Amino acid sequence: MKRQATTKITSMSNSFIPSSIPKLQGQENAIYIIFSNNNILVEENENNENNPFICNIEALKINPSLQHYLGFLDGKDLYCIEIEENVDLPERLQYKNFRSLLNILDNEVFQLAGRAYHILNWDKLNQFCGRCGSPTQLKTDERAKLCTKCNNLIFPKISPAIIVAILKGNELLLANAKNFPEGLYSLIAGFVEPGETLEECVIREVYEEVGIKVKNLKYFDSQPWPFPDSLMVGFIAEYESGIISVDGVEIVHADWFQIEEFPQTPSTGSIAGRIIKHLIESSRI
Repeated sequence: MKRQATTKITSMSNSFIPSSIPKLQGQENAIYIIFSNNNILVEENENNENNPFICNIEALKINPSLQHYLGFLDGKDLYCIEIEENVDLPERLQYKNFRSLLNILDNEVFQLAGRAYHILNWDKLNQFCGRCGSPTQLKTDERAKLCTKCNNLIFPKISPAIIVAILKGNELLLANAKNFPEGLYSLIAGFVEPGETLEECVIREVYEEVGIKVKNLKYFDSQPWPFPDSLMVGFIAEYESGIISVDGVEIVHADWFQIEEFPQTPSTGSIAGRIIKHLIESSRI
């Protein structure tokens, strides 16, 4: 089989232009991000580096079930595709669980692969119209799907969610959620409800999950989180009143921690980890 080439992308800050319409109108020199369900295809080199940017896919003799144009990257068109897992692949190419690469891939690379993952999942979930049940088709002039019968227009779903660090003096509130690995603690998070502002969501989620009130909310940063379709919006807030009382549904345990008492917390690949790192480096905790 012809050697499979990959493209090494070191920085995408100035080289990626998102679009749904191909610039070059040709796939001979295109770059591909390839998924099969929750797994991404990568080439692992001798330094155990994982590269998800695949070129020359004609050598793989694959027939994608889904394909989307993502934009223009490093002078080439960038596509994402979905393939069957039983395709015969060269040994140097292997599937890896995408989420497991959060702290392995460069943050910009992971975010771009996350865009691909999000779009492919949206397409898979909208093969048929939610209004009349008829098949849908991709629009050619924008990132959307169109019902072939009733013309219902379906855009990619993005679910806004908040995540908040709550400070009480030099202590930080950390919580162990029901779906977390044993011993892992993080910040309070939750989805925004219809008719609710981000700030209102912070106040409600904190009170619902741990029974306290917060004040002085300040925006920190945001992060696309394609598991499956979230946009995480980070805040830092101060404790106002109340005694911790976990809901027992989403949160198993929560408490105030000083830095020397911290349990295991998320890595800086996630916005939760970045907020905690910021608070430590700025001597807030």
